[in-house]
Amino acid sequence: MRAKAITLAAATAMVCTIIGCGGSPKSVSDSKYLLGLLHESWTNARAGIDKNPPDLGPLRGINNMLARRVPRRIEKDYAGSNKAEVLAKITALRDAYTKRISSKLDLRSNVARLRRGAKLQDVRTAFWELDKQYKELEEMLE
Repeated sequence: MRAKAITLAAATAMVCTIIGCGGSPKSVSDSKYLLGLLHESWTNARAGIDKNPPDLGPLRGINNMLARRVPRRIEKDYAGSNKAEVLAKITALRDAYTKRISSKLDLRSNVARLRRGAKLQDVRTAFWELDKQYKELEEMLE
């Protein structure tokens, strides 16, 4: 029994070495990575918000990143010389996004959808207005 376990462990180690399991993993928690995810979600939201029916899924992802992950991570490890300005812009964007978009989404559901009584046109208008602020943030990060 012990010999089988050792043989299995050795075989697994050999296979992992051959296929590259020992490579360094991509960091999923540094600010650069999270800002990239935010950018990807924002780009997807731009593409989906005006579709019929609209794709509201990226709006939920943006909310999650702006509400929690991105601001905390920027505070911890953002290395740009404009750290204070970037953090202030993210915080302002988060507050406006929460007030104008997140408050109109049903975030308890597994599927992104509008809350009862919320109007899609209000969400679209708010998104495109906040998109201008997001573009300013993108310029700060370049």
